[in-house]
Amino acid sequence: MEISLRLAQDIVEALDKVIDAVEKLGTMVYKAGQTANEVLERGFAKRTEGRLRALSTKTTYLVESMCPRLLNSIEQYLNLRDAQQWDEFQKELQNTLIAVGGLSDKIEGSSKALATTDFFPVLVSAVTQRELVLANFAKMKPPTSHEEIEAAKALVEKYARLLVVLSNATKQLGGYIEALEAKKA
Repeated sequence: MEISLRLAQDIVEALDKVIDAVEKLGTMVYKAGQTANEVLERGFAKRTEGRLRALSTKTTYLVESMCPRLLNSIEQYLNLRDAQQWDEFQKELQNTLIAVGGLSDKIEGSSKALATTDFFPVLVSAVTQRELVLANFAKMKPPTSHEEIEAAKALVEKYARLLVVLSNATKQLGGYIEALEAKKA
């Protein structure tokens, strides 16, 4: 099971990068919202606001609904170490991967409207990195040894931190959308 332990440790390192990217994204979106009324033209605001609302809705659903279920399922496995709980976790993980893929599709569909924003490359990078982390997480075998369990707990802790950072970034996106809405009027 050394492979599972190393994979868990790699995922924890990757989560650090995702957290950094999402924190940067939140800051960039916040700054964009602060200057939106001065910088944005009315046409850009009209084209972008609706797409960002859809993106924000999808992100909020992922962060506030799906991700807590994913965390709960892995925590249940770590507490009970039951094969059925691992299967439940894998099911939640696959559902989350599908939803994150849908978020990637929404971003791709919004790229024409958002590509000129400073935060767009960071947004794409953060979502892609998150998708890779989840895909690697899906490759893990159920942790059984003490070391594997501890590595999985560290992974869960980092993922929980990511959810907090994602929630904050989503709130910043909401502020940016508000600025676009005001510019549209």
